[in-house]
Amino acid sequence: MGDLATQIRLLLTAAGLHAVNAFPDYRLPRLVSPMIAVGQGEIRFLPCGFSGYLGRSDGADVFGAEAESVILLDVYSPYTGGGDPCAAAVRSALNAVAGGVSCATLKGIRVDPVYYDEKTDCFRSTLRLTFGSLLFRNES
Repeated sequence: MGDLATQIRLLLTAAGLHAVNAFPDYRLPRLVSPMIAVGQGEIRFLPCGFSGYLGRSDGADVFGAEAESVILLDVYSPYTGGGDPCAAAVRSALNAVAGGVSCATLKGIRVDPVYYDEKTDCFRSTLRLTFGSLLFRNES
């Protein structure tokens, strides 16, 4: 599911938003407009069925789990523009990801309020997107 963050970044870029990997291998320039850093949050594996047992299919036992992945969107907006551009970037990001991605189902969204961050001299907000995917295997 590491590719999920890349898919989200590409969705944001296609929507006209400035989106980058959360930990680029270069120093980011001083911002003049909002930017969204896309990163992988926690990944959890949750059992499905009874101890992962889902039943039988084609003569084989089927076991499975749900992979739950959190993608973090950290929105930064320059201080000079006030908090409104940051809030607008948050809304645009929500619209861009609303259609989801092909490899996972969007299960939930948490949006933190916009606030001023002294360390970065930017207005900021974080979106936590929770996705789920079913993983299964057959055992004969």
